[in-house]
Amino acid sequence: MSRLLRTALAATFALAATGVSLAATAPAQAAPPCRVAYFLSDHGTSIGAEAWMICYDGLPERQIYVSLQRLNPTTGAWTTVSSYWETTSYTCVGTATNTYRSINDTTSVVRTITANCG
Repeated sequence: MSRLLRTALAATFALAATGVSLAATAPAQAAPPCRVAYFLSDHGTSIGAEAWMICYDGLPERQIYVSLQRLNPTTGAWTTVSSYWETTSYTCVGTATNTYRSINDTTSVVRTITANCG
């Protein structure tokens, strides 16, 4: 076996061992035109919810209506305690442990947290 052939075979096996492929691959899919970001946070004395849409079209971010709800542990019902465009918050009244969730403008549950916030 010639030295050139041995070198070529050794390189081929080395590439195969590392998982490197020399085959052509399809182009990557384009990023979606917009992404939505949601946040729900416990600030100690308040609960905050945020939602916005960031689009890659060069225009400013778009606001999304967001609601903050608290679970009634006795009835299992959710009550809206605050809602607004993009950012909303609820100021705690006491330190009882409660569960909160944020929902978007299509009433889809986005995030849920449990916090010492009455």
